[in-house]
Amino acid sequence: PRGKKLRSAPPVPSRRGQEIEAKPKAAKSSSHDFNSEEEYMEALSRFEKNKSSREALRLFYSLRSKGYEPSLNAYRLTMGACSKDENMGPAMALLSELKVLGYTPTPAMYLILLKGFGVDNKVDQVDKILDEMRLYGFPIDLKTYRGLITSFARGGNFKVAFKYKAEMEAGGLVADAATYTILLETLVGNGFLREAQRMEKEVNVHSFEIFGRLRRALDELNAAIAKMETSFSG
Repeated sequence: PRGKKLRSAPPVPSRRGQEIEAKPKAAKSSSHDFNSEEEYMEALSRFEKNKSSREALRLFYSLRSKGYEPSLNAYRLTMGACSKDENMGPAMALLSELKVLGYTPTPAMYLILLKGFGVDNKVDQVDKILDEMRLYGFPIDLKTYRGLITSFARGGNFKVAFKYKAEMEAGGLVADAATYTILLETLVGNGFLREAQRMEKEVNVHSFEIFGRLRRALDELNAAIAKMETSFSG
């Protein structure tokens, strides 16, 4: 009917992977805690690093109510704090809010959500996010698969972690040293030594440079195997 405004579907970027940055407005002088956008972003970054979702959300919404229009980076940091704090409801609300405002979520935001739902073993939510990424034309690349594999491994769901690893390899991608490191750490930590030994063989096949966390993970595997063999021989 004439004069009726129709709700549009979520925006699709005109170019593959395009990120549209919201331009922030200056915070009003009524904010006494922060004197500049830089201080505001530093605080959000600190809350994200410390997994402080409550503080991040309070800052995000309080400063916006005082006239500050958050950038996409502010959304990303606040979503990251929620995801790391396993507070996924507000993280999804921020994603929905972005779409209503007409902005395109970035691949980094989707990866944040994938990691949060992966640790929480929410397979259905992960699949929905992957479908939405494809709708926007964002590639499901090595970084995305690494996030999926390692987050489900950290959540103890190795069946799903290995499912995504197999899917990645079927698409021609190969897990990197960082992915194997977290798989080894979590497998050994949960007592799945046979699966960890299989990962060790794959590490050797790929001829990764062994140092740092990967070296420690392999050392922990060998120590756990030696301890098990000693207990059996005793």
